[in-house]
Amino acid sequence: MKFPVIEKLYIDINLQNNLSRKCKSIGDEQKRKTNVKADMTSWFMHETDKDFGAIADKAIELAHANSPLPVHLEMSTYDCWGAVYKKGDWSKNHNHWPYVWSWVYNVECCDNCTPLVFNDTNAYSLAPKVGRLTMFPGWIKHSVPAHQCDHDRIIVAGNISEDPHIIISKRNNRMNPK
Repeated sequence: MKFPVIEKLYIDINLQNNLSRKCKSIGDEQKRKTNVKADMTSWFMHETDKDFGAIADKAIELAHANSPLPVHLEMSTYDCWGAVYKKGDWSKNHNHWPYVWSWVYNVECCDNCTPLVFNDTNAYSLAPKVGRLTMFPGWIKHSVPAHQCDHDRIIVAGNISEDPHIIISKRNNRMNPK
């Protein structure tokens, strides 16, 4: 199966250090009740934290720059969270439908860290690289095998959708012209 996987490096040591520190200090707010079987922050970090918001904004820029056709819709980050994978942590095979794009930003990792695996594609996988933002269609199933390194593998991830507030506002303006 062919599908777009978009990658871009965003190296910002201060941002990465801040995200790492925050993900570690927040701990596991989800209590491993999600597809992510690792320490995970709340779902909407981009709404309350400027560093999560900054990487979410980079994901929106990447989505606009790489959409297959000109985007006339307003896209926004729906949710954005951090995860800290310790040795043995993993994530279930899942997708993020109905979101248009899903993305992962590698905050801390090494060349030997467990990859992001796209399960619908005969197990195509992508080894993490510090500072790399990876974007893929939200309907693609993916997982993370059990982390084998002795250090943490830290990511920030999110989903992008059409912004419903802007769509409703435009519809209301069409229905009630001034």
